[in-house]
Amino acid sequence: MELPIRPSKRLSTENTQSQRTLTVKDAINDTLRTIECRARIYHKLVVSVSILSILSFILCFIFRSLKPCMGLTLIVPFIGVYLYLDQQLVGTWRKSLLEMWRCHNLSLQGFEQAITSLTYIPPKSLRGMLSTLPKADNTQRDHLRAEEKKEMVENLEEVSNRQMRQLLLGVVSLIPLFGFFIATVVFRTTTLFLFFAVSVVLLVVFKKLFQS
Repeated sequence: MELPIRPSKRLSTENTQSQRTLTVKDAINDTLRTIECRARIYHKLVVSVSILSILSFILCFIFRSLKPCMGLTLIVPFIGVYLYLDQQLVGTWRKSLLEMWRCHNLSLQGFEQAITSLTYIPPKSLRGMLSTLPKADNTQRDHLRAEEKKEMVENLEEVSNRQMRQLLLGVVSLIPLFGFFIATVVFRTTTLFLFFAVSVVLLVVFKKLFQS
């Protein structure tokens, strides 16, 4: 009669370490893809704003008028779309990483040490992404219970959603404000200048009320 073969403790430990190594590699690859996508979107923003600005100035020169400068008001929506897409990319990356942390025992400390050792990654972009991860002490963060990890993830998502709402509100507020500013420069009327001044005051007051 053959006895069932029990896996040794050493083999189990090696499998766990191998799984963690694969998880860290997956997290690094996911991070690299996200940074690449963010860079691609930023490049498209720069190209779009450059084309819009050059086209507006060329039309101003051709028609000998400042009215084509009104097209510059589209810069704010362009920037708003870029910021929204960028935040969505970072949010998706963070959710994927925290899912590995919660369900596959990804070591955030090990991941951060591994990803920061890659010198070819833009450090500013990487620091911004890593700052959205849980801030608990490295020695404790990876040993939290499942309930504690879930609570921390939910808190991070709540903060992220609030920041997204503030971003959208800011962009929506800046569109008419920037439009009034361009129109004031182009048409040089007192009425538009007053609208611009009142809009600035209302934006500041509303921002203070929203943050309080």
